[in-house]
Amino acid sequence: MADIHRRPNRILYYGLLWCACLLGLALTSIVLMRHGLTHVWANDSVPQDINFFIYTGEWIRAFLAGLVTGEFTAPMFTYNLGYGTDVFWSVMGFWNDPFNLLSVIWPPQHAEIAYELLLYARIGLCATFFVWYAKSKGHGPWACFVGALVYAFSGYVIFQAIMHHASFVNVALVFPLVLLGADRLFEGKSPIMYILALAFSLYTTFYFTYMVALALIVYCIAKYVFEREQKSLSDLAKLVAQFIGYALLGLCIAGVSVLPGLSVVLSMSRVGLERSIPLLYDGGRYWSFATDLIGGSSYVGGLCIGAVGAFCLIVFLVGRKRIDRNTWRIVLVALIVSLVIVCVPKLGSVTNGFAYVSDRWLFVFDFVAAYATVCAVPVVKGLSKQEWGRVCLVSGILLVLSGSYGFVYESRWALIMCVGFVLVVAASVALATRIPDGAYAFCLAAAVLVGAGATGCLYTVAWGGNHLGEFNSSGVSVPQLDDAAVGKASDLESQGLWRLSPVDRKGPRNASLYHDVMAIDFFGSYYNQNVDTFRSALGVADKDSCYIFAGNDGRTALEYLTGSKYVIVADGTDWRVPYGYEDTGIDAAEGYSFYVTTHAAPLAFMYDNSLSLEAFNQLNLAQRQEAMLSACVLEGGDVQDGRSMDLTSEALPYRIEDADGIEFRDGMIYASKDKASFDLVLPEGTQVPAGSFETEVCFTGLQYAPDPQDMAERLAVDEPLKNKIKRLCSNQNNEYTEIYVYTDDRETYLCLYDNFNKQYSGRENWAFNLGTSEEAPETITVWLSKKGFYTYDTLDVLAQPGEPLAEKAQALQAVAASRLELGENRIDARFEVSDEAVHYAFVSVPYSKGWSAIVDGKPAEILQANVGFMALRLQGEGVHDVQLTYRTPLLLEGLACTIAGIAVTVVIGILFARKRARSAYDEQRTKLAGLSE
Repeated sequence: MADIHRRPNRILYYGLLWCACLLGLALTSIVLMRHGLTHVWANDSVPQDINFFIYTGEWIRAFLAGLVTGEFTAPMFTYNLGYGTDVFWSVMGFWNDPFNLLSVIWPPQHAEIAYELLLYARIGLCATFFVWYAKSKGHGPWACFVGALVYAFSGYVIFQAIMHHASFVNVALVFPLVLLGADRLFEGKSPIMYILALAFSLYTTFYFTYMVALALIVYCIAKYVFEREQKSLSDLAKLVAQFIGYALLGLCIAGVSVLPGLSVVLSMSRVGLERSIPLLYDGGRYWSFATDLIGGSSYVGGLCIGAVGAFCLIVFLVGRKRIDRNTWRIVLVALIVSLVIVCVPKLGSVTNGFAYVSDRWLFVFDFVAAYATVCAVPVVKGLSKQEWGRVCLVSGILLVLSGSYGFVYESRWALIMCVGFVLVVAASVALATRIPDGAYAFCLAAAVLVGAGATGCLYTVAWGGNHLGEFNSSGVSVPQLDDAAVGKASDLESQGLWRLSPVDRKGPRNASLYHDVMAIDFFGSYYNQNVDTFRSALGVADKDSCYIFAGNDGRTALEYLTGSKYVIVADGTDWRVPYGYEDTGIDAAEGYSFYVTTHAAPLAFMYDNSLSLEAFNQLNLAQRQEAMLSACVLEGGDVQDGRSMDLTSEALPYRIEDADGIEFRDGMIYASKDKASFDLVLPEGTQVPAGSFETEVCFTGLQYAPDPQDMAERLAVDEPLKNKIKRLCSNQNNEYTEIYVYTDDRETYLCLYDNFNKQYSGRENWAFNLGTSEEAPETITVWLSKKGFYTYDTLDVLAQPGEPLAEKAQALQAVAASRLELGENRIDARFEVSDEAVHYAFVSVPYSKGWSAIVDGKPAEILQANVGFMALRLQGEGVHDVQLTYRTPLLLEGLACTIAGIAVTVVIGILFARKRARSAYDEQRTKLAGLSE
């Protein structure tokens, strides 16, 4: 075979590798292309990847233009996501992805094309960096080629990245560089590769870097134990100090991303949320491992290394005598550790930062398996008959497990991949010793690509994984953002500052950022915890999620409080229109209309009294939202008994009837079957508030826990044997339930997760809004989709009259800021106080430590008000000028760390370069001296 280290051949080699990656990506996408679809995942990629790619480009272009013109601009806060949020938090994972720098020059209307190109670039680099690592170990180019394709088209890359999050490839492409840098430290060479690889990983995502760090620790321990010839405590201490010290330097370089990211992550309730983690997984998961390995299932998709990878892994294990002993041991340790982690749920939680169980760390397993492939390819031709017998025996066991899984679960996907595995093994037995090494490697590479294509296609087709409907058609992603209902807000009256609240959402989430509209719509993994606490305290039942929300569920008091002058409501659901809102006659989108009110509170106004947070928490959910229209809720507020306030909401009496599959126990509802229900019946003649009022069914302390069938009950079901086996192996934890609350003509819904589910938010208060009317519903039905235990503290039917809410909101308009400007990273307001009493200037922007305040030229304390927002204490008659300034927490400190880290790294690089040059000079002098003698 040609020497690829010569420049021309090297270019040809890597060109061939990138062509193979392009072919592999095309093969995995045949079904998508046949249906005119792209890799853009409709669920996440449009509201985040495409949207934030466009926003990042606009942000950077404006920043650069400001540097040229002298009008410096660097927005750190946006008012156009949720109730307002930090830019760097919300776009975390996108603004700090170096690949997205392409957005600076890329036309926004073609962002979808950029998404596809960057996906390909990531996969190509993933394969390239793997080759760098494998070649550094002295392996042949074509074995490295095959291994690189196994890695670049592993289950992690296919299922996590190609089919979902393209940016998830970043950790897979940088992981080989981290290990390559670690090897150089062991050899006493320059640490630059190690520092920069860790810096890149930390900069793009410290979430995945945590997993990289765990893998690196195992790798270094195994390498030290098996490869280090001279071991001593001093040598070990020196190595550990180097690894930690240079890792900290990498952390410094990434400081501009890491420090702001950590500041928000450590404040989020998602982190450290207590979840139930089972001792073991269900039997079906373990049974699927063999099928997952050959690419016949996405149950544990990260295990997929394809038929070639699985075959080579078997060869690697069987042919241990033909492989370097230390290499074999290190790989074996990595495989054993990976197998233990993938089998034990608690360890899956540890690898995910002690959060919910996740398999996102399996890029490590895929790397190990791909490297085993590199070691195995040259060994195949030299296997003895006995070794071939062992290979065939293990392959047969794998085939039986995979085939039986496919048969019982009636998975044509699994059975097809079993056939592919048989063909790979059979072809290797027949041809490995009969054709040249290069030809055999070419056949293996081709088989990898065909297998990856089959896995990708079978994942999408209806009779396979059935995921075809999750992807966007070509050319529609940006138009979806263009056509979002919030985009039509430009047709509305634009005087003053106001918010738009989508009671019903039409179009991708986060479209308000794209259209530069102050709409209450948010979807981001990094969020302001104070906003979630606010919505939790009020029981806003639009979604059981900490980091996804839209609108205020049409709750009149909350729409008024948050300054929502306009709402969007789907046509035909007039009952969802909050009290006091009128149709504008302007369509937000087909089937959706804008409604406007004159009652919405301004975005900045004054309270003349305060309610203590303790007293606030003693109120029911309807009283809480009404109380905030009358008093500023503060820690240690003046009013200690909220019931002394003029609150008009009423609890309506009810009795429970027609319980179908329902048992009421002390503080608990037990649903003995799926699709259970009960009725809340209001007694005839129930007194209700005069005029229009909002009816809410409110649960506090509500949690769901499944009630799995016991073994005897599952076996007693009269069904075919295959179904019994599936039932016995299936996960009996439902992990979620759907709750519908409805009357004859109204229905509201919530998907409630149990604490096994990764979406579990820990929220327990829920108010199901049945809209406004002038008559109380006679019967309200509560329908529970899943069998199990529903514990709760209170269950109330609350009626909240609309007119008092409108009056209180209009009273706040009278004490609005006389001047309010929402600027870049700054809010300027002027309040006019008519007496000497204490007043509280409330600003309807979420509380954050990033804000600082100046009142009348002096620094002032910002109070956390109304659970999640901001207020300032004003005292004294006259005009008070308030200036609020925002700076992303720890951003400047992180930038200073980055600059310092880069400077230190440059110095280290220069020192090592001089050392290398001096060593080369001394070596040359020694050679010349020898020649002269």
